Amino acid sequence: MIGRVAPTRGPRRISFVRHLRHNGELDVPEAPSPAPPSGPKGGRPPLYDDEYYDVVAEVYRRAFAAGLPPRKAVAEWFKASDSAASKWVAEARKRGAPPTERGVA
Repeated sequence: MIGRVAPTRGPRRISFVRHLRHNGELDVPEAPSPAPPSGPKGGRPPLYDDEYYDVVAEVYRRAFAAGLPPRKAVAEWFKASDSAASKWVAEARKRGAPPTERGVA
């Protein structure tokens, strides 16, 4: 098929981070460091504090509002696996965020 242009496969997808940079909305704080242990409680101390899950929720909300897959945006933002991002979103929900309908995103 010389001289023919191959059809495109739909709209070009860009990453969540590139989308925010393009729109000048890249003011989500960087991921905070894991919280240091706060005393003997028995068992393994939590790795992340409320501040960390607030950032997870903010990234989720912005991706949801932009019409992008929010869980994948969280994974990309933190450079983590989809599984870890899902767990962080679930924990952020337990702590009261993100305020979107469950199962929609």
